[in-house]
Amino acid sequence: MIAVILAQGWLRREVAEAELAGVNEPVVYAERYEELLPVKDEVEIILNTGKPDAEVIRQMPHLKWIFSYSAGVDMYPMELLKEKGVVLTNTSGVHKTNIAEQVLGAMILFSRNLLQATKDQAARVWQTYRLDELTGKQLLIIGAGQIGREIARKAKAFDMKVTGVRWQESREIPVNFDEMVTVRELHRVLPGKDYVCLVVPATDETIGLMGRREFQAMDRTAVFMNVGRGNTVREAELVEALQNGELRGAYLDVFEVEPLPQESPLWDLPNVFLTPHTAGPTPHYATRSFALFRANLEELRHGQPMTNRIDPDRKY
Repeated sequence: MIAVILAQGWLRREVAEAELAGVNEPVVYAERYEELLPVKDEVEIILNTGKPDAEVIRQMPHLKWIFSYSAGVDMYPMELLKEKGVVLTNTSGVHKTNIAEQVLGAMILFSRNLLQATKDQAARVWQTYRLDELTGKQLLIIGAGQIGREIARKAKAFDMKVTGVRWQESREIPVNFDEMVTVRELHRVLPGKDYVCLVVPATDETIGLMGRREFQAMDRTAVFMNVGRGNTVREAELVEALQNGELRGAYLDVFEVEPLPQESPLWDLPNVFLTPHTAGPTPHYATRSFALFRANLEELRHGQPMTNRIDPDRKY
């Protein structure tokens, strides 16, 4: 049996029913995990859009697989899933197109100084201001997964020079990257970059990755961007760097606390562009996610390696 958790705002039942039409599996829908207790002995698969409930999961003797309807998996009870032998997969790559477009849009915003243009329009001021272009600029992408690679592909269309940072050793330099290094070399490659984009999950290795030392290693003309997870950045230290002119600016889609508190100084910094964790949503999200779910389902039923399988020890 497939259990679909319909967290409010994430997935409507009618959409899920349409996307699962023709799947030769019994399906039950619930808004909360507790609603699955009457059928806990029958559930083999969970399609999850909400916060997982470890106590309910613990009571499911035949659970084999959880499909996370988002790329972020830091809220899942990894040790429990490992203990029960439950496979966890996510939607990594489903929103690579729209996130990459958002990152390119942010770079254009800073390059063409559209922040100033917007302020001048609101104030009815006609004046010239500093302008630049992306051609020949240096982009550092921290996190060379599917989203990072799509950002690199689009950046190459603007004739940018692209360096990537990854965690595992490899001699391979993926297409669209001019250089690829491991995270141990991060401080070596931060200087000289015009744009630094952080697109990593929240793991033991990435939480607090970017802080005072990293921002001080960057050029004062650099723009920092984060479209991964808010807790991978020491936010107070980023604010300090922006206030002190150690960075030219920042584009942030994710934050340590969401919604961003009204008292956060980030709201008022003139060199910051904020979006409310909206880089990921796209009107194509459900179609792409369910296509991945169906592919995963076939892989599971045929004993094949499952796409986007999460390593419970590495948490990605």
